[in-house]
Amino acid sequence: LNGTIQKEFDQNGITFQYNPTDDPRIRIDEFCSALKLFKPGHISLVYSMYIFPYWVPAIDSESVGLYYPNPGTPVYLLSPEEAHEIQEFWEKYQESRKRKNLQVDFAIRRFNFGYERKSAEDKIIDYMIGFEALFSAEIQELSYRLNLRASHFLSKDPEERKQIFDDLYLAYNMRSKIVHGDIVKGKERRSLENDDFISKIENYLRRAINLYLASGMSKGELVKVINNEIIRGDSNLD
Repeated sequence: LNGTIQKEFDQNGITFQYNPTDDPRIRIDEFCSALKLFKPGHISLVYSMYIFPYWVPAIDSESVGLYYPNPGTPVYLLSPEEAHEIQEFWEKYQESRKRKNLQVDFAIRRFNFGYERKSAEDKIIDYMIGFEALFSAEIQELSYRLNLRASHFLSKDPEERKQIFDDLYLAYNMRSKIVHGDIVKGKERRSLENDDFISKIENYLRRAINLYLASGMSKGELVKVINNEIIRGDSNLD
């Protein structure tokens, strides 16, 4: 995660240059995203301080923080085996991120937003927007198609696919009611207040993003493959 911020400053008005691609904060944010995608549990940049290696008028350091996790959020712990696995995961993640994909960028951003939200309503909204970024092919996409594609993509097992479809269908209905100001009640309210259900939706999106990155396909290519396999009755993506 080594990085440098290139800056040039002259009091007499000569240039101040800043290359954001060299900003270590961007690399740290990317690594935090990779950790979140690797496994569940709270992970974030709690506090950081930047000390400039030269004198800048009125500025000798910059600090950011603090962020406190939601109560009850699982602690993020890596076992010795996972400590080795995350190194391989991080290398593959960096390689896959070199292929610019706006849909994946957007899905990861919404995944991260949802990850840090305190309310279940906000989490559901962000996670389902992430699914829309990955699996909606048309502007007026039916939620049925989105859920069908996502469940097919996430599992080879018919029973698990049915469970994923039902969970996403429920989550999408919640999301629609929340953003339109309707009252969420009954089974949907009970699921919304169930931390296990919210974690399940989070994990579906985590798996989808990882599989999407591993596929190396564009959104259009992947949706076409999924649609063809559903039509043919194929059980898995090759």
